[in-house]
Amino acid sequence: MMVDLIKFIACSAFLMLLFRLFLAKEKTFLLNRWLLIILIPAAMVVPLLSIPVFVPQEIAVLESAVQTSFLQQVQQQFQASQVIDSSATSTANSPLFWFLTIYLVVSMVLLIIKSSALIRLIHWTKMDSLKPMKGAMLILSEKALSPFSFGKFIFMHPSTYKEDSGKTEMILKHELAHIKQSHYIDLAIMEFFTVVFWFNPIVFAVKKAMVLNHEYLADQEVQNTVHPIKYKKLLLKLTVQNTSMALISAISSSTLKHRLIMLNKPSKKTTMRLRIVYFSLSTLLIVAGFSLKINAHQSRNIPASTYTPLLKHPNLTLDMKPEFQGEISNGEINSNKNALKVKAKYSNGMWKGTVQDSKGKLLAGAIIIIEQPKTKAPIGTVTDINGNFSIKASSTATLIVSFKEYKSVKLKQN
Repeated sequence: MMVDLIKFIACSAFLMLLFRLFLAKEKTFLLNRWLLIILIPAAMVVPLLSIPVFVPQEIAVLESAVQTSFLQQVQQQFQASQVIDSSATSTANSPLFWFLTIYLVVSMVLLIIKSSALIRLIHWTKMDSLKPMKGAMLILSEKALSPFSFGKFIFMHPSTYKEDSGKTEMILKHELAHIKQSHYIDLAIMEFFTVVFWFNPIVFAVKKAMVLNHEYLADQEVQNTVHPIKYKKLLLKLTVQNTSMALISAISSSTLKHRLIMLNKPSKKTTMRLRIVYFSLSTLLIVAGFSLKINAHQSRNIPASTYTPLLKHPNLTLDMKPEFQGEISNGEINSNKNALKVKAKYSNGMWKGTVQDSKGKLLAGAIIIIEQPKTKAPIGTVTDINGNFSIKASSTATLIVSFKEYKSVKLKQN
């Protein structure tokens, strides 16, 4: 789980970095809006994707990887049994337990704060005087230090509002642009993300970029209908007073410098298209980097391995407890029904052979261990994809061959 969270944060950081490098300073406002909305969900989903890629690999390396992977599964099963046997005290002291506890506490606190802000705004809409207008409701309130919008409502201080005033007209056009383009929905989504993913600092950076992009969109709407210089003077005048609250779009935001630069910036379509292409290609590389799973692919038979230390634990238990059935011999062992069939020979300090099921089918992944006292760490190997195995052992050693759902057999040098 912790690994997935780290991948989520890393992926969102890379995507946000690409956005800042290629698109944040371009007039691709509508595209930027949708990118910022899906950035966090995409960063959460991308690390969970799995795109397998098969590549050829050296035989020896592949063989080692097959054995290591299988033996690790046995080790994980043993460790899981140890966790089950442990008491609730160990669970309570685990880092995951404390992380979940802190996560829930912080999420509840943030949820209470956001809910309080929402309730306060709703209360404003019922207590103050309403003035209907096309596409919205105007609320004149002493609490509104500067004009802002929330949902279908526009809040303005009574001293700021003057009918048939050019200043009031520009303010209303700006806030109506926020309402017309439903920016309040974007803000509600981002507030939800800040509650659920508060542990990811990139979420707050995305929220800040989204608010700025909303102002770009509203400024662009107003700039097309009013004199640019008058509108810039209005922004300078209103910036000295700012209403800071969740879920609102305020004309007097603290991003005046960026907004003025964007208002004065000429639109270069060729540059924008190139930057969109660069962003798209870079994003594909990021997605591939987090999603591709490279798997080794063998092109010919894998030779049997030498012995491998299985687990350095004296009380190892396998899926099926080794149980003797069949003859002890250095030749072929024809076991009873549901038991393994082993063909093996001992020579020059090595056991070599194959493991088959009762129908003669070669078994890959059968476990062969050297029978030893419990005080010693088990030593063993597994059969390769052709059912072959080889393992070093003394002339007096006894091998136990086992496979899940089959009765085990023993091998011993005569």
